[in-house]
Amino acid sequence: MSQTPTPPPRRDGGLYFILGAIVVALGVLMWYIMGSPGDQSATPPSGAGDVSITNEVAPQSDPAPQTQDNKEPPAQVDVAPDADNGTQPQAN
Repeated sequence: MSQTPTPPPRRDGGLYFILGAIVVALGVLMWYIMGSPGDQSATPPSGAGDVSITNEVAPQSDPAPQTQDNKEPPAQVDVAPDADNGTQPQAN
């Protein structure tokens, strides 16, 4: 009877341990940053005062009136040549 050689044992345990430690550390860090789910409440903490915000906009001066003399003519549009035959495409 012949014996089949046994493969060498895998030694990935250290890699999985380090990867698991990184995942746990990131989870704890995210929990610390985001806060625990029980920290959120609909009532303000005691001692919180009322907040009043007023938005005031400064009056703007009148812009220059638009007249026909102030308008520039529309820009000239150049169309690229058609790639198939080198001619200008036809406008629809």
